[in-house]
Amino acid sequence: MFNFDWMIGQEYDFYGVDNHKFKLGIGNSTIVLEAIEDAEDHYRSYLKTVKSVQEENDIFYKKPFAKVKIVKIDEPDFDGYLLIDKNNHVWLRVGTEDHNTYYPTFIFGYTPFESLT
Repeated sequence: MFNFDWMIGQEYDFYGVDNHKFKLGIGNSTIVLEAIEDAEDHYRSYLKTVKSVQEENDIFYKKPFAKVKIVKIDEPDFDGYLLIDKNNHVWLRVGTEDHNTYYPTFIFGYTPFESLT
């Protein structure tokens, strides 16, 4: 059975996101992962899990464009994961924001790198 937490702390090639899916690679292997929302009601939602899924009609880059490390965050305002590069750019933030409050929110936030040129 797949356990996303086994991937924490490792460095991966990053191929981008499509909806709530993202693609990572190591060596000649790639994996597509999907963040699953656990919607409690119309006002509250949580990150239920991150699972491995088959790549179907997803749109990802053919070649990786960044090297990222998966970091686990457990703070009062955010519980989840960051995909962060060596320059501390956060490419993806996935988890539950405000998880200790009455209105937690599922987050899947992709932030492309902005060129300074």
